[in-house]
Amino acid sequence: AGLACKRGALAAERIQMLRSSHELIHRRVSRWLDSTALWRDRCHSVKAYAEKFSKLPSAQSNLEKVKQLGNWLQYVRSRLWLIPSKQLAELKEAHPLASQLVEEWTTGRKSWSMACRKLDMFIRQHGRLPTTRFSDEERNLYEWLYRHGRMYKTLQPQRAQWLSNVSPLVAERIKSLDDPKYKWHLRFQELDFFVRKKGRLPSQARILSSERSLARWLTVQLGSLHKLSAHQIACLSASDSLISCELQRRRNDESEQNETSSQSAVDKWTQSFTDLVCFLEEHGRLPVTSKGGAERRLASWLSKRKHALNSFSIEQLTKLKNAHPLLEARVEQWFDPLRSWRLKCNLLAAFV
Repeated sequence: AGLACKRGALAAERIQMLRSSHELIHRRVSRWLDSTALWRDRCHSVKAYAEKFSKLPSAQSNLEKVKQLGNWLQYVRSRLWLIPSKQLAELKEAHPLASQLVEEWTTGRKSWSMACRKLDMFIRQHGRLPTTRFSDEERNLYEWLYRHGRMYKTLQPQRAQWLSNVSPLVAERIKSLDDPKYKWHLRFQELDFFVRKKGRLPSQARILSSERSLARWLTVQLGSLHKLSAHQIACLSASDSLISCELQRRRNDESEQNETSSQSAVDKWTQSFTDLVCFLEEHGRLPVTSKGGAERRLASWLSKRKHALNSFSIEQLTKLKNAHPLLEARVEQWFDPLRSWRLKCNLLAAFV
């Protein structure tokens, strides 16, 4: 609960339950929610370590606590331009070594501009972006561009502008890394151009690797239509008649398969429900996974129903609730996910 609270992943309702359970717990939660308090604690730990060992903590340390501090320093560096200047000043005041480290981070603009110049010279000389297939220097440029392209949104505005202005090729690469759908549209344009030019769909039996790659991409798209957005489906439908006909054929096949699997799923649900009712009447309790065999299968089936509440029909839900009091209580628990949380809060308050 503390880790989720620090990360901002805990719902406000659950935080309120924790706070209202006891005064000591209220203080602890308040500390978790105060990011500046956590920052001060980290700075104090860095100071204590640096004063004792005359060096800064390393992420490669074998000691877990030292490793955590080292990882925290690396995290601070990766988010340097998002951290308020007041907090950076607190870290610099912790110890001269920490001050020197922050200064090195903030004066890294020279190496940044040098890397941009190297990238610009490479593109002017070769007319393309660097790859990993040739020299070590080119591989280093590729890794640098890929790393900073992925974190483009978190870069300092000035650095982001420098990177975009290096070349239109760089700006296009950054856009593709930032928007996964951009790559899809590029591949779709290649497919549409190929079909209109050749008058046929690409084949995986051809000699050219580019055509085989395009054919595999089309096969993947048609085989996972449920993962495509409405816009992507519309693009395929509005393209050349060969593509739209193939799309329609796949959709018809998928519709037939869904009808068959839907009926099969209903039959399986009815059979499992019947087996569960028989188990309850015979043993007077719900099945558990620790017993193994048929009981484990029933317990697993019942557990999966919790995560499929939205797919229940009214008839199925009614059958579950009316079958047995234990089942009715379990279904009510599914619809009240905070029940166990409230119980834990009450137990914690009683302990304190």
